Amino acid sequence: MLKGLLPLIILLFSIGCTKVKNTDIGADLLPAIDNVNTFDTSLSVTVENFFTPDSLLPVMTRTYTGSIGEFVLGHLANDPMFGSTTASIFYELKPTEYPFSYQNTPDSLYLDSVVLSLKWKYTFGDTLGTQKIDVFKVTQYLRPDTAYPITATATYGEWMASKTFSPSILDDSIQLAKYKVTNQLRIPLDNSFGRKLLSFDTASATSPLKNDSLFRDFFKGFALVPQQLNSSNALMTFDMDDTTTNLRLYYQYIKNGKRDTTYKTFTFNNLKYGGAINQIARKYNGSEASTYINKKGKDSLVYIQTAPGTYANIRIPS
Repeated sequence: MLKGLLPLIILLFSIGCTKVKNTDIGADLLPAIDNVNTFDTSLSVTVENFFTPDSLLPVMTRTYTGSIGEFVLGHLANDPMFGSTTASIFYELKPTEYPFSYQNTPDSLYLDSVVLSLKWKYTFGDTLGTQKIDVFKVTQYLRPDTAYPITATATYGEWMASKTFSPSILDDSIQLAKYKVTNQLRIPLDNSFGRKLLSFDTASATSPLKNDSLFRDFFKGFALVPQQLNSSNALMTFDMDDTTTNLRLYYQYIKNGKRDTTYKTFTFNNLKYGGAINQIARKYNGSEASTYINKKGKDSLVYIQTAPGTYANIRIPS
């Protein structure tokens, strides 16, 4: 019985799997081409290039989850097409909780170092050129609930540190005391700032570590500003939401009559979000695009640069 059914099953399967190669559906709509030969045409157009106005610039703000994403830092000096670009970061780092306390009383704490770190993601440009980043104290409030345009800036004053490096080192491993870290830009700050933070006693009603308002009155944030060196020719992106984008105090304290080593971390994303600005500044002096942008009359070339950059109007007169 099974032998008799087998040919019938094979026949039905073959019929069911037959591929239909041709169809008349839509025949009156499809052009008579063979999908090999193509057609082209030409149009006369006029072109005008412009700088992107402030009203069209994007703003930097947080998503509904609280994420602010990646910020750009660095100086790109020698773009023959568009000139130079300088990207600066202004941002707050805060205690992970309030009131914030250390392991011991202030007079029993001994600072080792204080380090600012940012989680590196990508580099665009020359990774072997020299970048120099200066760190300053921000002197204005950065509002976490404000969407700042990418051309905005913040006022800053006291210099805190500088770091000279090539972007190529950012994917290297760095050996710390007990572990390795990777993909970080690490900037040691002056120890006087770390000692100041360690000196605050949470027991005091006016201590900056008592609540967010007092801390923001004491310290309003960091300004990371690249020097405009001719050897700098890259822009780097950093993940502001990553936990390794932080300020870390390494210190010793007395435990059972002996010194023990630990650290405390100030972060960008915690119970009290920090404010931030990512400023992108362009200079077109001497660039090829500068002779075509905002020019009276029509152009023959189109120059498109991401914001804050340029845009073009392309018109078909006929």
